Amino acid sequence: MQMLRKDPYAQLVFTIKKSGFDEIDLAKIINTAKQDPKTSALAGQVEKLQLDKWSADMKSSEDIFKFLRLDKEGDKVFESPVWGTWAAYLNKREIDPDADLVMFNILRNKFGDEGLANMVTKAKQVESTREVAEKLQLELWRANAHSSDYIFNLLKLNEKGNKILESPGPLSTWVAYVRRVNSFNSNRGKFQPILLLEKRFGEKELAQMFVNSKSRHYASKPGIIENLQEWQFKKWMVQKKKPGDVNKMFPSEDLTSLQIKYEFKNFYKENVDTLMI
Repeated sequence: MQMLRKDPYAQLVFTIKKSGFDEIDLAKIINTAKQDPKTSALAGQVEKLQLDKWSADMKSSEDIFKFLRLDKEGDKVFESPVWGTWAAYLNKREIDPDADLVMFNILRNKFGDEGLANMVTKAKQVESTREVAEKLQLELWRANAHSSDYIFNLLKLNEKGNKILESPGPLSTWVAYVRRVNSFNSNRGKFQPILLLEKRFGEKELAQMFVNSKSRHYASKPGIIENLQEWQFKKWMVQKKKPGDVNKMFPSEDLTSLQIKYEFKNFYKENVDTLMI
């Protein structure tokens, strides 16, 4: 009893067991409560107690996968009421971006490449499981050593030509894949998507595409075009380019060139103290 007074989670488990529930039932209750704004804060606090206890007990991510009986869920694993608990434990225990890799490896070992691929395909069709399915899709491609060019073509971006920004969804997926692959290679860095796009379209041409696309209706994917432009601007600053250098890159006084120079000048002012090292 002394331990119960010192350990809030042990006391909680003791209480729920008296009511005929176990830790898995508790995880289900927590995940349901997290969906309700009125109970989400309390549910988050209780979940933290649960995750902290497992972590203190040195439970591995695979231990908790089996403890929550997710290994018994088959192709319905993403729909399990305790999936969120396991995902939260992964994010707590594993160092980003390794959480996604650990998740992938555990699921791959359990279901195999083909089984997991089929599960991912189905999960992408359901709103509630689409996000995790898209992350696992990236891992499947990476595990099969697909090149960025292969995925570019798979997503049919090669058919878009210089209208590639009219397909923000597939473009976002490709960018996420390139960044994911290069998260394991610090030598290539976070600018790899921009470098690859510049190689394909040209540095100046890509800058013009960003400016011309931002105001059009197809720029509906929140942030992707703005993010790509920001990465290009950051790359220029890392390369020691200043507004005067960009002015020389775009000597014309057409509206597109003027907008590029104006936007980079503002970006430079806002970031010169942090990016110009």
